[in-house]
Amino acid sequence: MRKKFDEAQKKFFPFDEVKRNELKNEIAKVNAIIAKLDTEYGLALLKSFEAYERHVKKAAHSVFQDFIFPLALPRFAERIK
Repeated sequence: MRKKFDEAQKKFFPFDEVKRNELKNEIAKVNAIIAKLDTEYGLALLKSFEAYERHVKKAAHSVFQDFIFPLALPRFAERIK
């Protein structure tokens, strides 16, 4: 997991407007995939992501924490309302 995080950090750092847009595009791709999942499985996955979000926020502060998690899966959340 640490290796993947380090790779993502290198890919999206420095965290300027161009890199933010690249990251938003990656998140949009994931949202499109998750929206196709079975609702029950999607909800379980969403809860898992939320638990991981809490873990990361408690563990350490990073530039990703403030940007990624507030955007976490908005399309999926709309689908299950």
